[in-house]
Amino acid sequence: MQRIRTLEKGVRMSKILIAALALVVAALGTGLIGLMIREDVQYRRVVMRELAVIDAEGRERLVGSADPQGGVGLAWRSAEGAAQMRASVAGDGTSSISLSDPKGRLRASMSARSDGTAAVAVAAADGLTHASMNSAADGAAKLSVGGADGSRGVTLGSAADGGVSVAFSDAARASRLALSMQPDGRSEMVMRDTGGKGSVVAGVSGSGIASIALSGSSPSVSLADETGVARAALGVTADGARLSLADAKGTSRIAMAAGKDGSPSVELADAGGKPRLALRSSGDGQSVAAWTDAGGRQRVTLGVASDGAAGLGVSDTNAKSRMLAGMSPDGNVGLTLLDGQGTARTSMFAAAEGEAGMSCSDASGAQRLAAVTRADGRATYAVRDASGIERLSMGSAPDGSSAVTWSDPEGKRRMEARTLADGFAGMLWVDPSGSNRMSMRTFKDGYSGLSFWDPSGKERMEARTVPGGIAEMHWKDAAAAIRFGVSSDSQGDVTMAWWDKDGKSRMAARTAPDGYTGLSLWDLSGVERIGMATTMSGNALTQYMDPSGTARIQIGTTAQGTVELPASPAAPVPDPVVLPQTPPAQAVTAFPPPRDRPSD
Repeated sequence: MQRIRTLEKGVRMSKILIAALALVVAALGTGLIGLMIREDVQYRRVVMRELAVIDAEGRERLVGSADPQGGVGLAWRSAEGAAQMRASVAGDGTSSISLSDPKGRLRASMSARSDGTAAVAVAAADGLTHASMNSAADGAAKLSVGGADGSRGVTLGSAADGGVSVAFSDAARASRLALSMQPDGRSEMVMRDTGGKGSVVAGVSGSGIASIALSGSSPSVSLADETGVARAALGVTADGARLSLADAKGTSRIAMAAGKDGSPSVELADAGGKPRLALRSSGDGQSVAAWTDAGGRQRVTLGVASDGAAGLGVSDTNAKSRMLAGMSPDGNVGLTLLDGQGTARTSMFAAAEGEAGMSCSDASGAQRLAAVTRADGRATYAVRDASGIERLSMGSAPDGSSAVTWSDPEGKRRMEARTLADGFAGMLWVDPSGSNRMSMRTFKDGYSGLSFWDPSGKERMEARTVPGGIAEMHWKDAAAAIRFGVSSDSQGDVTMAWWDKDGKSRMAARTAPDGYTGLSLWDLSGVERIGMATTMSGNALTQYMDPSGTARIQIGTTAQGTVELPASPAAPVPDPVVLPQTPPAQAVTAFPPPRDRPSD
């Protein structure tokens, strides 16, 4: 109110100045005109550079002058000689009037410049301006009212474009509050701190859009409900900007922030104000979402790295990671399950190119089981002991073959089972030195066999069945030569044979389904020397041959008990003994080499 009264006083003073100036001009005009029309004056025109009017005591009370620049002026002085009023017109056309107190201190002034600007000012006794009015040639106008110390407290303005404003300044003449309205309908309010740095800007656009902006070292705004509880808070600090939303109890439930580097984050809290969900994005492009339980322990984490990798982590109530899932930038995915001690126990993966696998580990973290399928169709499975030695492996190949391998504690292959696409199936036993010791096998064409090797790796015994119903067993010596064999054909014949080390048949025994039995012995030349046989009818015959194979002694018995000694070799001779067949070409005695063994 005091400032308004001061403003009103300034307006009244301006009116008084204008009236006084009019009276002075009128008086001067009347005196000069009277002087010019008096008939007793010789001259009709008075020319002078300076005019002074003195009182009865000779003191100058009115002084008029003209300066070399074309300016003219009048000054009224007090009895003490102090100038109390001045009126002047400068050479550039600027006119002004000023009033001073008896001590000569300027108290009011009024001016009009040649550029069209007009101004009125009222000052206090100390000479500091209290109020001022300005009007520019373009139509802009301003009215200012200051405090007792001369500071500008209030300024009202009207711009040439029609905008109006009101501003409030502090003792340092710094604008602290400003209100404005523009011709387009936009209105704005600005508040600043003492340093002019922090500010609040609130406005409404001509289209009705409202906005508010805060600036400074730590600007903030708070919104409360009808009970006075703060429900929303917005602030900016050196660390970034933050928005908080609270419930009816004032507990912050949602917080959004943007860090100093621009990294955004969002936090959701429970009724107790404890964060339960956090979303963050770093400046390098990494994004993370984290879920926390009521105890403040992070339980679930989901994130995407700047290179495109993605991951998921789940922890237990002891904050131990129990599950990890991820995807690499190139498309590989994996899953790992951990125990309560943080040791990875089960892992699974799938590669972008089609490979997939799974592994299981023991409590020490040692891998004990692994399974892999590859893009080319292979599949493998491996079991390891506590030392990491592969003890059991299984695998299958795209061509249909498969294998199972057992190893000893030193990792040496000891037993293997295999099937091939061509119908082969077999098992192989190996000793610690890596030598084959026993194998079983069967082929698609009906052949099957069983072999035994000595420690040197040489086959010593073989049992097999071949197409046509033949079953055989062979025993070999250390030189791999067959020394003894037993065979049975599809007609029921059973034969046993012995060979010497040179592979020559030396003895054979045979039985036939028709009751025939026989025994033959050969010499080193391959000539049968002894032959014995019995028939189903009860006849029996024994022959002894010389080196040429000619029977020299023959003894026979009949079913009736008759003993016959034929006089010549032309006597009937029983059927000869048939030797066992030699191993057929298709009988593979060695086990096929390992193929597509399981691997890591």
